[in-house]
Amino acid sequence: MLDNTLNTLLIVDDAVENLTVLDALLRPYYQIRVATSGEKALRIAASAPRPDLILMDVMMPGMDGYQVFDYLRADPATRDIPVIFVTAMDSAEAELRGLDAGAVDYIIKPLVPAIVLARVRTQLELKQAHDWLSNKNVLLEAEVARRMLENARRRVVTPVDRSNGGGRAADWRWAQGLCPAQSRPVRQKLAHFVLGRLPQQITHRRQRAGVVERRHLPSELHGCRPVCRQQELPAGLE
Repeated sequence: MLDNTLNTLLIVDDAVENLTVLDALLRPYYQIRVATSGEKALRIAASAPRPDLILMDVMMPGMDGYQVFDYLRADPATRDIPVIFVTAMDSAEAELRGLDAGAVDYIIKPLVPAIVLARVRTQLELKQAHDWLSNKNVLLEAEVARRMLENARRRVVTPVDRSNGGGRAADWRWAQGLCPAQSRPVRQKLAHFVLGRLPQQITHRRQRAGVVERRHLPSELHGCRPVCRQQELPAGLE
């Protein structure tokens, strides 16, 4: 349901009698602000409380309704405020021009109170729905950004003592999440690191178990050469 107490309307018309009629019709349901010129309308529209909907005459001295509308759309603070043109210009061409300019509706004088109320309420409901969706989109984008940052942080390897290769295991798991082109240089460096340490580890393990089988090596390590050229790989591992 639309909460009318939160809605503010700006009525723009150079004729005081027209302002009086619309004010009497709409004030029981909405907060009303009025302007008798285009220049004043722009100042009010940009100030608090900012209007949720503007009802504006087209033919006014100085700055007409079309010019005011263009200024409203050029200002980021007021570009999203819907505008209904309220005018005595009843030709199809005039109505089409107003709608093509970007007005959400076009009401022709003399005014029919029930029609004015119905159209105002419809546009306020549409604006409320639009604002709700915009807020949801902002929240969704913020949540997506938060999750992406969280995932990125999870991929960061915390500095550890790499003397025993423990940090390389984390690097290897991290590399699994990369695409082939990204992961290849990472895997090659890790393979060189591991193979460069193999002679020392194999000697230690042979003292304990006597045999190190090739099938225990990751498939990515087969065919790699060690970085430390002073140390030779045991026979069968080249």
